[in-house]
Amino acid sequence: MKTSIRKTLVLLAACPLFMAVLCEKEEVGPLLISNETKVRITEASNFSIGDTLWIQGNVSSMLFNQDTGDSIMNTNEFIGDIVSVMRLKESVNRSNTVEAIAEFEIVPDIGSVDFLGACPTSELIAQGPLSTDGQEYKYKIGLIPANSGDFVLSWVQPARLKNSNLNTQILESYPVNGNMNYLGLMKCGITYTIEDVNANRREFFFSVN
Repeated sequence: MKTSIRKTLVLLAACPLFMAVLCEKEEVGPLLISNETKVRITEASNFSIGDTLWIQGNVSSMLFNQDTGDSIMNTNEFIGDIVSVMRLKESVNRSNTVEAIAEFEIVPDIGSVDFLGACPTSELIAQGPLSTDGQEYKYKIGLIPANSGDFVLSWVQPARLKNSNLNTQILESYPVNGNMNYLGLMKCGITYTIEDVNANRREFFFSVN
């Protein structure tokens, strides 16, 4: 009997500690929001095979702490923008693009390029290192086309294209169900839809002759 009572007391004494472990809430860090990458592309709508289309991106090295309302330093060594490189085509099943990474030679000038994303046959990751003064991250890469046709570059958030003209009129030749402002990105068998490229401002269209 004494042994049973002793065991019961030990279990009761351990219960608060056990429940504390179970009920302890996982600590969540502050919500940090990065600034938009400002992207500028060679201001042209037509290129020749062998030309270089230059892409430059830069973003502040500061992050916004939504919990405190303060800005803090981003301590990463580089940032990475995901860019889809696609060929436009006649629409099929709400898709009017095909993967086109293989149709370009990609030449980094500032930073580097990686293909370790979800779909390396259609996406590149433009990696921009932190500047020596610690103020911004910046990359500059060149795309050299090997084939003629109509193409589109599409950025994942957060990014905003600063070109005065994104050449969206090129998309009008590839409507989806009569919508000439709709883009269906077919990447690795999955279609990612953009209902309004004019409002999105993360797509740049160009032709190669």
